Amino acid sequence: APLFSPLLMAAIPAQIAGVPHLCIATPPQPNGAIHPAVLATAHHIGIREIYKIFGAQAIAALAYGTDTIPRVDKLVGPGNPYVQIAKKLVFGTVDIDMIAGPSEIVVIADRTANAKHVAADLLSQAEHGSGYEAAVCITPSADLATQIADEIAHQAADLTHREAIQKALDRFGAIVVVRDLAEGIDLANRIAPEHLELIVADPWAHLQTVRHAGAVFLGAASSEPVGDYYAGTNHILPTAGAARFASSVGVDTFTKNISILQYTDQRLQKTAGHIISMAETEGLDAHANAIRIRIP
Repeated sequence: APLFSPLLMAAIPAQIAGVPHLCIATPPQPNGAIHPAVLATAHHIGIREIYKIFGAQAIAALAYGTDTIPRVDKLVGPGNPYVQIAKKLVFGTVDIDMIAGPSEIVVIADRTANAKHVAADLLSQAEHGSGYEAAVCITPSADLATQIADEIAHQAADLTHREAIQKALDRFGAIVVVRDLAEGIDLANRIAPEHLELIVADPWAHLQTVRHAGAVFLGAASSEPVGDYYAGTNHILPTAGAARFASSVGVDTFTKNISILQYTDQRLQKTAGHIISMAETEGLDAHANAIRIRIP
């Protein structure tokens, strides 16, 4: 199935930031055509340059350029492990958004949570298909933990991707019972998940203690797919603990800063001695001379 929503998540912030040239690399269908949902999405947001190429070779082509594909400055978007490793290898030749691993969700739930809701949200992230997705519930309620485990088994049986879901749950699925919500949030901060749901009585009261998460979803109505598709936040998020130091894709992903400096002669005369002293301490006499030569 086509994943057209990452195109929206990558392209719209770039357009808002004023990026003048955008292109897409997408795998062709078995018949050689681009999936209609991808074409329709590209048309809707005004992107006309689309290349039927995928995998590590797409990353290489875009990073270095070919006779038919222009070199770009930045690569943004998810992909399989080969794509992610390729992005890592070309970083420095071009910029990248992040190294995106399998999807992750941590749900912190208290006794007010509906076990059906929690189970459904955990399953929503376990279905992506790599078998390495992480789906973790943290709760201070042992009774709720039991109910969630039962609901996961019940709901998964009816899902299309139940085999992939089971592989993911076997590897990185967990329901953890903690002493209280404070301990639960501390554990979530250590995990630094891509998605963190707070399905608790007063999620806003606990938000300030969340330090590391790609995105935080507050309350039972804020199911993770709301953020994936419709709420306006971006779903290209840091994974594998990278939320400790990284943020989601956004407008600032496509901007950069340029430092601007102008000194007056008066200011240079006043500070020259300090600059020369610092340069000489570092053994850089040409640096020092570039200042000294300007002093009468």
